[in-house]
Amino acid sequence: MDGFIGREDELSKLDRLYRKHGSATCAVYGRRRVGKTSLLQQFCEGKPSLFMTVPGKDPDLTWDVLSAQASKHVGREVSLRSVPDLLGFLGEVGSAGNGDKTVVVLDEFPLLDEVDDSTAPLFQRFIDHDMKRFRLMLVVCGSSIRAMGRHLNDGDSPLYKRFILQMRIDPLPYPQACTFHRELSEEDRVRMFAVGSGIPAYHEYMEGMSVEQAITDGFLKEPALLRSEADSLVSLELKPKETYDRILASIREGVFDANDIEVRTGLTRPTCLAAIENLELLGVIREEVCYGKKRKRMFVVTDGFLDFYYDVALRSEPYGRFSRGEGVYGVLGNRMAMFFGRRFEEVCRQYLLGTERCRWIGRWWGASPVIEDGHVVRENGRVVTEDTDIDIVAEVENDHNVDLVLCECKFTHRLVGMREYENLVNCGLSARKGYQNKRYVLFSRAGFTDELIEFAEDNPGMRIKLVTMDDIHRWSEGCTSGSEGE
Repeated sequence: MDGFIGREDELSKLDRLYRKHGSATCAVYGRRRVGKTSLLQQFCEGKPSLFMTVPGKDPDLTWDVLSAQASKHVGREVSLRSVPDLLGFLGEVGSAGNGDKTVVVLDEFPLLDEVDDSTAPLFQRFIDHDMKRFRLMLVVCGSSIRAMGRHLNDGDSPLYKRFILQMRIDPLPYPQACTFHRELSEEDRVRMFAVGSGIPAYHEYMEGMSVEQAITDGFLKEPALLRSEADSLVSLELKPKETYDRILASIREGVFDANDIEVRTGLTRPTCLAAIENLELLGVIREEVCYGKKRKRMFVVTDGFLDFYYDVALRSEPYGRFSRGEGVYGVLGNRMAMFFGRRFEEVCRQYLLGTERCRWIGRWWGASPVIEDGHVVRENGRVVTEDTDIDIVAEVENDHNVDLVLCECKFTHRLVGMREYENLVNCGLSARKGYQNKRYVLFSRAGFTDELIEFAEDNPGMRIKLVTMDDIHRWSEGCTSGSEGE
């Protein structure tokens, strides 16, 4: 796809900082392949700029590469062998030109700190005392969220509060990620988003492919580039890998509480809690609070790419070893169907956030009475209950009122009908008893039965909204219609 996609808010913040009088500092960070470099390249178009990338932890290689980048920028031989040399060169860059501010991007900045442990204090001194004399906008960038966090947010770090603007670059939302796959049906765009998880590089790789081809070539058949990327991501950020494998496996198997995860994995409490904190920091998992019950919490896997890697791709290895990937897609059909159904909830969540004024959004889970033929089932005088959940619960501002919106998300080939609606209503009674301003939203890949459609039309007081893939398509296209080529 030609052109730059999305990131309007990020570009606007960078432009405002650039236009301010005097020097400026900015820190940009986010996971691998999320589009940090592309964003900064787009921002630098038409501005004096210099990109310098730290290649690794080897000192000789690092200074050779930085020297070459500096030499190319000024058109003459430059030798940089230390951090003071680098800072002196930045001062030279900031003093040159016709008065325009120069943007200097130092990519993979944390690696420079590993090359020379005096990096942070020397940059602190440069920012505090020297930069004011130069026309510079200094941008440090990094893919290691933990390392960038230590530099930026640790009160003991020399660089604490030295960067006016800090930007964490997150994956693209569904409407923007879908622009890579305009030729596909909306349900296949949901599948592509489920696998690519809004990471531009992954969607760019899958662009022009069918879902089957993207998954087969990317994960199941050697050389499996997306599976290799997942391996690299895990080995870079999730060490030791075995610890995180156990935790993520337990969450996928339905063990949601931190105490239960500790028991299931056999990890010590400090190790378990530290790993969970890191997974949250990286955006791999998030903790959700049960609606109406602040003490009732659960962890869910939010990163679709790693969710697919662990839950589908790794399970394909026994088949792929003998078939070289051929036919494995079909063998994994049921597991992929469950995966896509799980990830569809995130698309529905974004749809609700994009079409309603949500002041809170999450989910609910707990026990609900079993109802048969419209009556509560009792045994020995006691109400029979079953464990149930509501996919999405949101508090939505509506004129002067607040509505409680309850959502069911179905990504199956079967039409959604009265049974699903009645189950949602029943769960809603348990989630918030006696609450009058309730609305019900049902999302369905396959559509809805005539019975449910007629019931919703004939009973407007029940406040039922039925959302089809066509509705999601119109919302998605409407979100991006004004940003083509940006």
